[in-house]
Amino acid sequence: MSTISASRRDTAIMDFTTRKLKALGCFCQSGIPQWKRTTDGMRCFKGLAISDLPPKLSQNIERCFLRINRVTASYAIEKWEDYQKLTPEDLTKIETLIIEL
Repeated sequence: MSTISASRRDTAIMDFTTRKLKALGCFCQSGIPQWKRTTDGMRCFKGLAISDLPPKLSQNIERCFLRINRVTASYAIEKWEDYQKLTPEDLTKIETLIIEL
């Protein structure tokens, strides 16, 4: 098992933190439809490399997005715009999962 250098881990944590703060900012934007705020917040994590993160954090991230997949499982989602189909309750669930991450 290889160990990750402290600087790589710290850089990965900073990247995650920056992305999460950006996502939280997306959720707070009034005047934008909830589905758009939610997708913008989710997109903040696109391309996040979790391999350099501490194992517990990377597991929490994977678990969060697995739960998001469960929320969206009953919808036919092929593109970001399809999130308009989600109920406000389901969009709130997704936002809450990311906020609690």
